Amino acid sequence: MPIRPKERDAIAKLLKEPAPSVQALATDVLREVDRLRADRTDWYVLVVDPGVCVHLHGAFITKAAAQRAIDKGEVFAASPGANALILQLLKHEEQDV
Repeated sequence: MPIRPKERDAIAKLLKEPAPSVQALATDVLREVDRLRADRTDWYVLVVDPGVCVHLHGAFITKAAAQRAIDKGEVFAASPGANALILQLLKHEEQDV
């Protein structure tokens, strides 16, 4: 999973601050990583490969990064006639929409 500069900076800030113990710092870091990743809007490439299967590639940081992966051949299919779709997955809170 790619690391975003905003996420790296948030963790670096935590590491610079005083902490009561190494365990407390580790707990704070893990909670912050979980929070930051839950807030992500990641992009995926869904490849529908007729007669074979459906592939999900990603996560990509941006829609453009997903498109570049397709253009570079990093996202591929097993058979001719496959189609690719760039999409975002809904967070669990949004599934009732």
